[in-house]
Amino acid sequence: MQKINSYQKSFLDKFKKLIKKINIEPTALNYFTLGVDVPGINYIKFKIYGFKYFKEFLINYLRFFVVIFSRSNIKVYNHLQPNQKNKNKKIIVSWSYKSDFKKNGQYKDKYFNITSNNKGYIWFSVYMDKELPKKIKANIILLKQENSNIALSILNFLNYLMTTLLKSNFNVCKVYREMSYLSFFSKVFLESFRKNIKTREVDKVYIAYEAQPYQKNLIKYLRQTNKKIDIIGYDHTAPQPLPINYYYDRFSPDKLLVCSKNKFNFNHKVLNWPKKKMKIIPSIRFFNLNKKNFSNKIFLPYMLKDYSLVKNSINDLINRNKINDITKFDIRNHPDQTNSKKHLNLKEQIIDLQKSTFRINLKKNIDKDISIFIGNSTVLSLCIELGLKCYQISLEPTFDTYSNKFWPGVNVSRLNENIFFYSKRNKETFIKISKKSNSKKFLS
Repeated sequence: MQKINSYQKSFLDKFKKLIKKINIEPTALNYFTLGVDVPGINYIKFKIYGFKYFKEFLINYLRFFVVIFSRSNIKVYNHLQPNQKNKNKKIIVSWSYKSDFKKNGQYKDKYFNITSNNKGYIWFSVYMDKELPKKIKANIILLKQENSNIALSILNFLNYLMTTLLKSNFNVCKVYREMSYLSFFSKVFLESFRKNIKTREVDKVYIAYEAQPYQKNLIKYLRQTNKKIDIIGYDHTAPQPLPINYYYDRFSPDKLLVCSKNKFNFNHKVLNWPKKKMKIIPSIRFFNLNKKNFSNKIFLPYMLKDYSLVKNSINDLINRNKINDITKFDIRNHPDQTNSKKHLNLKEQIIDLQKSTFRINLKKNIDKDISIFIGNSTVLSLCIELGLKCYQISLEPTFDTYSNKFWPGVNVSRLNENIFFYSKRNKETFIKISKKSNSKKFLS
């Protein structure tokens, strides 16, 4: 573990120096999240480690460039009525799924644990499912990706390209930074927000904050149009091992709500957040959790790379007698990857492995309070916090693994090159979990 600690510290030291030089508009190339294979993280690895990451960066940049064609048809649903635009003083920017809506159109925001029955709020939500709910309450606006034909895709792309060229005065470097789906989506999001929300009437904006380009561009726009708006970001998830996407800059929220002292310290010491700009609160999203609901599971991550490594590592856990009966483990796919062929193929391979495995010694104890996590997963830190024994199959140990150097209170041991074991030493190492919902206290 000492070697990984050293690598992570070296990476973060170099990252800190780089972000001090970053003072440009929010684009895909300065969105750095290690949990998702986005151009920004490939770019920062290339800047730090050199040409060995250039190929990965180029491929991913081109992939997000091409995605503009296939995902350029984005529509707004449930436009506000003119009289309603002046009525609501608080805006919530979040995500939504069909399962979040009741038949009567009521929406439950699972990130802020609040329902659309609270008439004092307007939701501006990025809708993640293909099928819309049949009814949508009047105070909810959905931004949804729709299918697109070739002609419309080409038209949308050319329109975006020309707009970008003109806006940048044909500056090649600026165009290169903007020609990504993340930047395209940011533009569409902001245009839709402008048309539907009168910012001069708004007092507060709450954002389920991940420091994505569209969120930072929204913050920039809000400050330009109404300097009195209070912009509050909520760090809604349990932390990644190296949550560098939250670095502080001039497009960050006025206040960031974080859910542990360790995350507060990481943000301040590594990501340049002023202490006065943050507040530690119990999680609004997670409360009254039962660790049994997370036990005996195999959690798949958002991003997948090496299938064979996963299968071999699960076999290794079985051979080391760390897992008594793999057949009793349920496989949980990432909620945003339910249609991913990679994820579905891996799930089938693990099921085949389970079918071919039997318990050699029937007298062995049934696995209790144990789960397996593949790759970079924030569910891992949540489950450590709940007191589970957690095995991680790391796909990229330098960036996937939690270090007790940055997260004091967690026990970490390394079984082999890619398998790590975690257990909790102290409470609230990663996230402060309450017994009941406290959304009303912090959304006021």
